[in-house]
Amino acid sequence: MLMLSFKKRINLEMKAQFEAVVPPGNLELFSRELDLPSFDHGYHYHPEVEITWIGRSRGVRMIGDHSGSFEAGDLYVLGVCLPHLFRNSRPPRDGAQAEVLQFSLEGGVDLFADLSGVSEFFSYLEAARQGFVYQGDVAREGGRILRDLRVSDGAKAWSCFFELADVLSRAPRPEPLSSVGFSRLDLRMDLNRMHKVCAYLLDHFSEPVRHEEMAALAHLAPASFSRAFRAATGKTYSDFLNDVRVGHACRLLLETDLSITDIAFASGFQTLSNFNRRFRVRQGCTPRDYRRQAREAGRLS
Repeated sequence: MLMLSFKKRINLEMKAQFEAVVPPGNLELFSRELDLPSFDHGYHYHPEVEITWIGRSRGVRMIGDHSGSFEAGDLYVLGVCLPHLFRNSRPPRDGAQAEVLQFSLEGGVDLFADLSGVSEFFSYLEAARQGFVYQGDVAREGGRILRDLRVSDGAKAWSCFFELADVLSRAPRPEPLSSVGFSRLDLRMDLNRMHKVCAYLLDHFSEPVRHEEMAALAHLAPASFSRAFRAATGKTYSDFLNDVRVGHACRLLLETDLSITDIAFASGFQTLSNFNRRFRVRQGCTPRDYRRQAREAGRLS
């Protein structure tokens, strides 16, 4: 049976805790069942990909800068170093249960490059750095495979892993939970110049960044740049930049005691009113309410 253990967690005030997964021996898949009175694990992240199926319980979830609720039957795919939390506001009557699989991507792409479908799965996991949640048939099938994997070892465990990879790679991809600005995705785009633009934005989003300047960086006319950027990222230039800025603001709201005004300007917004408007569009609440709800849900303060 595959087991999971943890190193001492580093407690960072108002920040996600780092969690190091320790491999038992030389195994590369770490699987276990959580069967607890309630979920109360703190807001944390780790360098391993995590796939979690909720068997019992409902409560509050925080995935990067996303907050919402989780239900029994949800299947979560959480990419590398994506902070997350699942917590019950009160102990559920029948307890809390989940199947959890964690694994490292180190060397995985090269190791399985020649196996049909698996290389596509590793590409899929790059997008999962923002977090995905599945319900319905995909979640049920994923939960079944995770249970089978947990009670297997050796070739059988890897067979389950490949089956899960195939199910997730073939399923319609859900909308990401967290923003690109929070998770700072390593965007792997076919168009190198779009990659160059996005990398520049991720480093300079707090500064005034004009559309025309980015078009020049991509060696494109403004209209052509707009079309190419949307084709590469799935977003307009202004929406992408605002997502990056709001994502950074969410991180500051969670990890610092800076004022709302200071966070607005530190995130690249020129006015507080524009910051509040863009934040509400992206998060569905004001920055002040986001900070309050996050602290109440995660007990981060």
